[in-house]
Amino acid sequence: MDLDKNASIIQLWWLEKKLINSFNLFSKLLNEEILSKNFNHNGLNFNLFINFIREVDNIENFDKFFGYLFKYYKRDKLKICDTKKILTIYTIKYYPDVMNSQNNKYFNALNKKMTVIMDFLSNINQDLILNKSYSINLINNILNYIQIFDKWKEEDLDNLIYSLSNRYTRLQYDIKEFNKFIKFQDTKAVDNEPNNIKQKRIQEEIEYNNIIMTNFNKEKKDIVKKIKKLGTKSYNRFIIFNKKINNQYFINELTENINKNMVNSYWDIIEGDISRKEPDYSKVFCLLEECKKHLYLCVKNRPDIHSDINNNIDIELLKCYMDSGDSILIKEHIFNLFDYINNKIQEFQSRHEDKTFIEFNKKLNEYKNNNSLEETVILYLKEVMPRLSNIVKSKEIFMEKIKTV
Repeated sequence: MDLDKNASIIQLWWLEKKLINSFNLFSKLLNEEILSKNFNHNGLNFNLFINFIREVDNIENFDKFFGYLFKYYKRDKLKICDTKKILTIYTIKYYPDVMNSQNNKYFNALNKKMTVIMDFLSNINQDLILNKSYSINLINNILNYIQIFDKWKEEDLDNLIYSLSNRYTRLQYDIKEFNKFIKFQDTKAVDNEPNNIKQKRIQEEIEYNNIIMTNFNKEKKDIVKKIKKLGTKSYNRFIIFNKKINNQYFINELTENINKNMVNSYWDIIEGDISRKEPDYSKVFCLLEECKKHLYLCVKNRPDIHSDINNNIDIELLKCYMDSGDSILIKEHIFNLFDYINNKIQEFQSRHEDKTFIEFNKKLNEYKNNNSLEETVILYLKEVMPRLSNIVKSKEIFMEKIKTV
């Protein structure tokens, strides 16, 4: 029994000596300027900071101290990965945005626990590490920090995977929309366009479209590579998220279809308003104002063209014609407005849209000759409003994608 007791005493003495020796190295690291609040922890010095806390010798010295501390107080030995987790307290302290990039719900708890541990380490000395109450309290806070960190890391990984999944699905839908956009590529020359110019233009458009599609597909492949590097579990999460996001896109499309039905009802109301004995064109005036705004967006930085648009789509002048009650003048002025807007659409839209626009104008001319003014106005605005929206959207897509070329 005495031999066992002596062996235990010797072992404890040996452990205490190892703990103190490891603490001396640990203490030197704690006093390094790069870990102090006096160091300039800005973006320029971030790499220096990261290199310091990832340095193998530094990690080993931290690990030795925590290893002997835990063993001295009869706690399970920490793994090296747990020591690395503990070192993240300095990242949270000095570069919190790095670990709170996606508003992780566990970050606040992690931050609070970091503050507690930092308080312990700021006061730590050789006497305190041999103080059981102090050290047990420090150990418990470290273990609690590691538990919260694991939850934080899991959510952070989920946020990353979800973000990549969302981007991947968005790319799929962008490709789908872009394929619609280039579906009618070809074909129709601009008025009086020489054949050699037409062929050159079409070839340039095909080459540009190929570059855009190549970029789309490359980004999709890069996302899958990133996910696979995170491991099988992460890839499986990616598949699950993808299904959820695709379902949401399906719901959005369904909602859009419902909205389209509501839009059709809206057009019916407008037609009813302008077909009265005393026509109410107030909604038509609002839609023509929207036409002006969309045309402005097609040439954002051209106030001279904005002025021309404003002068030619003069709503107040149209109202005066309406008040005059002269049906011939009213019809002539409205059709002149339509011709001006059509010319601008022809100028701003992609050549891919020329074919469908020519077909629409044939139908519009038939309406002008064979249908009432009210029916012609509804036909025109129903076609032109979404066409203008598509022109603006296409220009935005073009400007966004050209940045990647």
